Amino acid sequence: MPGVQYEEMLPHEIVAARTDKPLAFLSIGTVEWHGVHNATGLDTLKAHRLCVLSAEAGGGLVFPPLWYGEHREI
Repeated sequence: MPGVQYEEMLPHEIVAARTDKPLAFLSIGTVEWHGVHNATGLDTLKAHRLCVLSAEAGGGLVFPPLWYGEHREI
């Protein structure tokens, strides 16, 4: 079974997935400080993973995350 992440798919897999279930997932999030114990992209990484799990369960394509912002305390 092909994956659901758009950037990892071949053109014919994208067409098949789009035809089967015309649904797109896009996670949007910030790059911000979460302390020394977490990655700065934690929120977006978690949102992206939820998109992947949702698409795997119900179909659709997952586009790469859209990152925005920065935290000035780093």
